[in-house]
Amino acid sequence: MHPDTQAKLLVRVPDPSAEVARGFALAAVREMAEETGLLLGKKRDTAPSVPGDIWAEFAKAQVHPDLAHIHFIARAITPPKRPKRFDTRFFTADATAIAHKIEGIISPDAELVELVWIPIAQAAQLDMPTVTGVVLEELAARVAAGMAHSLPVPFYYRSSRNSSGNCCNHRKNRHFLTFCGSALGSAPTADQAPYHPLSRTTPWPKPPV
Repeated sequence: MHPDTQAKLLVRVPDPSAEVARGFALAAVREMAEETGLLLGKKRDTAPSVPGDIWAEFAKAQVHPDLAHIHFIARAITPPKRPKRFDTRFFTADATAIAHKIEGIISPDAELVELVWIPIAQAAQLDMPTVTGVVLEELAARVAAGMAHSLPVPFYYRSSRNSSGNCCNHRKNRHFLTFCGSALGSAPTADQAPYHPLSRTTPWPKPPV
C-alpha cells in the first residue's frame, strides 16, 4: 500500500495501525471479487495463503492482492436518522490491476445482472444515491489532476454544529443536504471553503415510512 494512502486511511480512526489501513483496502478487494468476480492483484507462480470464502478464488487463480494500485477516493458517513448508517471508504484502481475474472458471478439470478464499462461523466448521470454521484465527481477530478496518491481525500459527513470551521448549510427541503467536509491528510488554505458542498441536486434515498 502506498504510504500516503495508508496515512489518509488512518485519519480519525480509533486505534490506527498499518493493519487497520490494510484491512480497509482488503475489504474493498474482497467486495469487488464477491460482487463482480473481478480479482485485483498480480498473478504469480504460487497461490497466496488465504483464509477461505471468496479468497479461495484468489488462491485458485494464483492471484495475490496488490494494494499498491488501490487509490483512496473519499470517506462518507450516512446522515443521522437514516434506518441504516454506514461509515464508508471509497476506493478505485486502474483496470490494469484486474488479474482475473471469476465466471458466473454476474448473471440474471445474481445481485448484479450486468457489468459494463462506461465513461465517468456518463456514469454520473445515472440514477444513484447522491453520495455515489459526488464520489464519481471526486474520481473525475482526481483523474484530471493525475491520480497521485498525495491528493487530498474528502470526508463527507453531516454535523449539527454551526461554526466558522465546521458548518452545514441546511436547505429548506431537509432531504437535500450540504455536507460538512474536510480533506483527510491536508489542511484547508485560507481561500478554501470550510466545508465541501454537494454539487448534485438528487436527494438521498428517503427512509421507508
